[in-house]
Amino acid sequence: MSEEHDDMALELMRAFRQLRQVNWGNRRPLEGCTPSETMLLFVVRRSMNGCRPGRGGGFGGPGFHREGRMQHSGQRGDPEPRETGKHDEPSGGPQGLKASELSELLRVSSPTVSQMVNVLEARGLLERQADPSDRRVVRIRLSDAGLQATAEGERRMLEGMTGLIGHLGAERSSQLTGLLNDVGAYYRELAGKAEAQRSDEMDHL
Repeated sequence: MSEEHDDMALELMRAFRQLRQVNWGNRRPLEGCTPSETMLLFVVRRSMNGCRPGRGGGFGGPGFHREGRMQHSGQRGDPEPRETGKHDEPSGGPQGLKASELSELLRVSSPTVSQMVNVLEARGLLERQADPSDRRVVRIRLSDAGLQATAEGERRMLEGMTGLIGHLGAERSSQLTGLLNDVGAYYRELAGKAEAQRSDEMDHL
């Protein structure tokens, strides 16, 4: 690697360190909830609002598509992502999601989802209801309190990003979005290659 690239790498590292030190006012939009619990609540909210959840985003987390537009979505108890296979699209809608669908969307195990749902239900933010078309199926949806809390949390997040867009300007904000997406794609690709290499090494043991 050239000296010029070394200097650039150091500048990038300094820039990322600055971001780690920032006090993100909208990082915890839902008071008393961990990032993972917050992500779960917003996944359910988007689904109930008619968005089609996409697997494997970040809070960042799962993305949500409506009319072709991407909506962007730890601390204690934050689960690690797990590998998932190819499955049917989540049903969602106003009736909510099944626990298995939440597990796939969040890329965490079913016991982890059940634990988080139990906690959030006890706080009055989620509720379980039987599916009207199949009483054997239990749906997880936001309660009235959950709808109100996530609406307020979304407002706070949008206000924070709107302020940043005002500071940078629309063009630079768009460039930043593209660059950050490229950074995420690069590191996901690296992680995928590392995982494939580990699997290959295990196969040859």
